[in-house]
Amino acid sequence: MLRRSKLICLFLLIPFRIFASDLVVSISGKECEATVGQKNYECSISMVRSKDRSKPPRACVPVGVFPLRQVYIRTDKIASDKLQNLQLRTLALQRFDGWCLDPNSIDYNKWVDLTRFNPLLQHKKLYRKDDLYDIVIVAGNNDDPIVPGKGSVIFVHIDSDGGSRKNGCLAFSEEDLLEILPQLNENSKLIVKDN
Repeated sequence: MLRRSKLICLFLLIPFRIFASDLVVSISGKECEATVGQKNYECSISMVRSKDRSKPPRACVPVGVFPLRQVYIRTDKIASDKLQNLQLRTLALQRFDGWCLDPNSIDYNKWVDLTRFNPLLQHKKLYRKDDLYDIVIVAGNNDDPIVPGKGSVIFVHIDSDGGSRKNGCLAFSEEDLLEILPQLNENSKLIVKDN
């Protein structure tokens, strides 16, 4: 039986069709660019440095094709007139929203209610003081089925200070993300390519 990583590599060799509603991200070293339809957007990608300091940092976002699950929005900070014609499942972020990152938890790689969640376990707070998660598109990775320790979903969020991004995430300016959102639908995919 082939290991999961080999299956993903084989899958990427099989040609697949890219639709105008797909968010296509091309990574080249530390640089990345995204395309939706015919328009290009600047984006930032999280990088991780190898233990071997002689090697350059590498992208922390996996290469592959990922379904878009839903979008979380801080409706208290993003004006409703900017959120017209959204086709993705949209949820208003609440103060208690979080995401479990602890592979030892039964809630690993899932949304969690932080009022009922053990704060000692690894997690992300989605409702933040800064603008980073005012818009968060969740792209499915290791979520169907969930395998502990095999990575988390990919967050596509706001790059609030021109370089702020979290591990395993992609970041766009708020203006670009608001332009991209109405172009995405329930069949859209995040396609990450390494050039």
